[in-house]
Amino acid sequence: MYCERFIIFDDRIIIDGHRHTLGLVVTGTVFSGSIVVGDSVGVAGLDMQLRVRGIHAQNAEANAGRAGQRCAINLAGTELRKEAIERGQWLTTASDTEPVSKFDAELTVLPSEPRSLSNWTPVHVHLGAAETTGRVATLGTRSIDVAETGLAQLVLDEPIGTVHGDRFIIRDQSARRTIGGGRVIDLFPPKRGRSKPERLAWLEAVREPDDKSALTSLLDLSPAGVDLDQFSINRNLTGAECEKLVAACAGKVVQHEGQRVAFAGARWLQLRKAVVERLKEWHKSNPDTTGLGDNRIMDGSGIRMSRDLAAAVAGELVKDGVLAREGFGVRLPTHTARLEGADAGLWNSVEKVFKDSGLRPITAREIEQIVGGGLKRMDAFMTRANRVGLVQRISKTRFVTPANLKELGNIAERLAANSDDQILMVAPFRDESGVGRNMTIEILEYFDKQKFTQREGEGRRIIQPADKVFASR
Repeated sequence: MYCERFIIFDDRIIIDGHRHTLGLVVTGTVFSGSIVVGDSVGVAGLDMQLRVRGIHAQNAEANAGRAGQRCAINLAGTELRKEAIERGQWLTTASDTEPVSKFDAELTVLPSEPRSLSNWTPVHVHLGAAETTGRVATLGTRSIDVAETGLAQLVLDEPIGTVHGDRFIIRDQSARRTIGGGRVIDLFPPKRGRSKPERLAWLEAVREPDDKSALTSLLDLSPAGVDLDQFSINRNLTGAECEKLVAACAGKVVQHEGQRVAFAGARWLQLRKAVVERLKEWHKSNPDTTGLGDNRIMDGSGIRMSRDLAAAVAGELVKDGVLAREGFGVRLPTHTARLEGADAGLWNSVEKVFKDSGLRPITAREIEQIVGGGLKRMDAFMTRANRVGLVQRISKTRFVTPANLKELGNIAERLAANSDDQILMVAPFRDESGVGRNMTIEILEYFDKQKFTQREGEGRRIIQPADKVFASR
């Protein structure tokens, strides 16, 4: 049966004299999964796509190789280069399997050692068929005592392939004496804070051998969720295996930019409550604004996550009806920002100017010439109107109402959909919208900034639906 996580350790490379005819043969032990003749494979860490021409398993010609078997695999491909493949590298069908330059592990020092293992000790690391030098960074302590087991980070001079649970040994700097050995825990250590209490707690959870128990513990531990792609790679799971675990353990999965982050049910409720409280405070302090940038909803909440993930969380809360969207911001459904007093009366006059101008964006100067009151006063008013969402500033001087902006987006979307190559061009948009060439360029550049469109040659491709990007008021 085909497995997307086939991995083989390359511990010997044999090349026939007729290289271009017979291809390259790599030998090793199949670590996981299976492979059949005709499959496409790659070498972890190299941009090289190869095809399996033939397989010898357990010294006999075969159509397939499986986990635990000793195999010789004949490879072919236009990108094939013998000198690029070295002992210890991985042949794999998983495109996201990459060698790592550091990993966290549990490490045991042998009883025969004369002294404890100190932080940043230089060592030789042997893992599978790979060998490299590096250093041991002890975690949570300055050293690991003789005959004791502790947490450590292996910082390598050369990247190697590995997954959770792999066994390794370390030898002294001269490679003459074995110091100890251990088991790989996590392939994705943080850039900073490797010995912080929260990181050590994470390692205690992820060192659990059982995948379901490990994921459950991590979900309970992390208010900012668990990266499922990293978890799958770390545990060497197939997509189907990961989905089964997620269905059993996770309460919510958020997707953003090709990444999936899972949350425990209780943690998701905690996060939702934190966001609602954050917006209540924001609306109270900023009553004349429509809402808060969706990537800032976690600011000050005590829950640390990237701005991109925060925006994705906001999107999920909008879907759930917990929040309402205003452009690229979000608000509580009960909140409405509005102008009051003299500003409310002035808006009635300004709104009429917009209605009389069709879809064309207009400047504060144009509005002032009709409404009066002075340009400085009108500039300040348009800034306030923009803040409460009555208008959108699309350039330094031009404004448009949200309803008109959405209609312009709909026009762009429709024109692109009706073109042969799904590309929006300047001239058709100018003609359909009737706004003139100069303003057309300003509008399209605004679309680019809002990630509604993306430049492609002489035109633009729609990358998000207009209804998602532009909210009419």
